[in-house]
Amino acid sequence: GDVYKRQDFMGMLSIGFGLGCMPFIPGTAGALAGVILSLYLCRLHVWKQLLAVSVMIIVAIPISEYGERHFASKDPSSIVIDELLTFPLATIGLPIHQHPILLVGVFMTNRIVDWTKPPPARAAESIPGGVGIVLDDVVASLWTLLIFTIGWRWYRRQ
Repeated sequence: GDVYKRQDFMGMLSIGFGLGCMPFIPGTAGALAGVILSLYLCRLHVWKQLLAVSVMIIVAIPISEYGERHFASKDPSSIVIDELLTFPLATIGLPIHQHPILLVGVFMTNRIVDWTKPPPARAAESIPGGVGIVLDDVVASLWTLLIFTIGWRWYRRQ
């Protein structure tokens, strides 16, 4: 009954309601869904963005943990809730709704940073369970945010 429905829902959440089943780059599909969240959140004050993103990151951990147990595999590519819920971190405080090209740049950079795993992303990824699954994406989003916050401030001064 209810337990199975709850487990099915957690499983569906972990794969981003099917985005993780994409045969080609499922993480990118998950991050694309994160773009939609970013476009909603960017209209909020920066403190509310930070609060919302913090909650989403915390929520992503047990869902990812469940997905890893459910699919009996270490960080399977089908789990995309981590990309989906951490991508908005890369856009905090950036005027992505006014500058769509900025959002495209953030998205592409975030995906490259996620694939290349600069320090400490690879170390974070080695942490077991949901924390490791989510933390490497948090690191990728923080690197992306740093690059684009500096870049945007530099651009605005020109």
